[in-house]
Amino acid sequence: MELEIVKAGETEGSAFIHPETAKTEGIYEGNIILFEDPTTGNFGAAPVYTDKKVEKNKIKIDSTLVESSGLDEGFTVTVKNYTGKLQPLRRIIIGVEPLSGQSPEDVFKQAQERRSELKKLLNKRVIFKKMKLRWKDLESNISIESTEPDLKGQEFAIVNWPEIERAEIVPIGPAMPFNAILLIDVSGSMSTKDMKVVNIAPAREGIVSLLESEQISSFLSRFEEGDDVKRRHGAAFASLLYLAEKVGRGYGEKVAIATYHDEAKIVKFDGNEYYDATTGKIDQVADTILTEVAYKTGGYTNMSDALRKAIGLLKKSFKSGGQNMLIFLTDGFPQGTDTEEAVMSIVERELAQLPNVVLYTVGLGGEVNDRLMENIATVTGGVYFKATDLGKLLNWYSELARTFTKAVHQKEKTPEEEAAAAETSSK
Repeated sequence: MELEIVKAGETEGSAFIHPETAKTEGIYEGNIILFEDPTTGNFGAAPVYTDKKVEKNKIKIDSTLVESSGLDEGFTVTVKNYTGKLQPLRRIIIGVEPLSGQSPEDVFKQAQERRSELKKLLNKRVIFKKMKLRWKDLESNISIESTEPDLKGQEFAIVNWPEIERAEIVPIGPAMPFNAILLIDVSGSMSTKDMKVVNIAPAREGIVSLLESEQISSFLSRFEEGDDVKRRHGAAFASLLYLAEKVGRGYGEKVAIATYHDEAKIVKFDGNEYYDATTGKIDQVADTILTEVAYKTGGYTNMSDALRKAIGLLKKSFKSGGQNMLIFLTDGFPQGTDTEEAVMSIVERELAQLPNVVLYTVGLGGEVNDRLMENIATVTGGVYFKATDLGKLLNWYSELARTFTKAVHQKEKTPEEEAAAAETSSK
């Protein structure tokens, strides 16, 4: 069936056809229909309803959906029932792009604060990859950047929030600068030599292109494909890569590093508590990272002190109003006078209350309290990542240096799922 498109305005992603047209084609109220331009191949999908006011040779479609599909009013499209399977979404990444003179930072911040509106806008929508919608009240576009499972070709999904495990937003448009604090465990267990060196060539090249000191060259020479290296050496490598990525972006972002074992320590760079990527002296900073991370090791694991030091730094030196990322790396769990309850309390009562902050947690080795790391990341809209080899750790740090995302939806676990996670964590 070929019908002419009429823009319907804002109709929550729906389409409308005349009842007789629907009956002729075997289309029922609420069916998902596929509409496609036979000339260009551009397509879209929508739930369809009947309306006697629509002419029999036409189809009224949500205006934003028409534009998102690369179509326009007056186009003739082939319309038929969608016979494919609607994909069950586990994860979705939503781009937010300003339409007016607002900065990406402002729109991103407002999207976080108005997440309930965003969820309402997308709820029950039929979506496809790279689809765009107008968020009129925020004067911005939102786009479906990626999903799990990935939507390919003419594959569609319906946004059903109770079934989605996680949804994140990411700024679209001019790059958004953000500052970072790397919190690195240097307790005794970080000297364990069990981190497999796999697929590190791209990361090595990225560092060598910026850093030329003899100390850096000597350090990198110990990483041979297939070998096992110490966890703290892997953490130092990841920190160097993160720094190199930040310098390469050229936005003058701040990067601070805090190491922790029995107590936490803010690493000083030329007397300052952070490195400003516009100031140069990167070789000197890199050598400092090696001295404080790769070549030092302590005793117990005091996570609470590390978090308190980071919060103090955020309030003192990172208070300009921009976005801030914390990356918390560990290979264990709270020890000594520190406790799991204390760590969780600091994150919930202090860190999560700070504006524009997201905490990502990273686990190395087999002794990590996975449940705690996942919980404290989730509270701030972040993610827990378990690095099983050096290549995966480096890829993750490289991605975090370039992209700032924050969760706007996290599915609550059932008591059974919580119990299973706790059992897994205790093994």
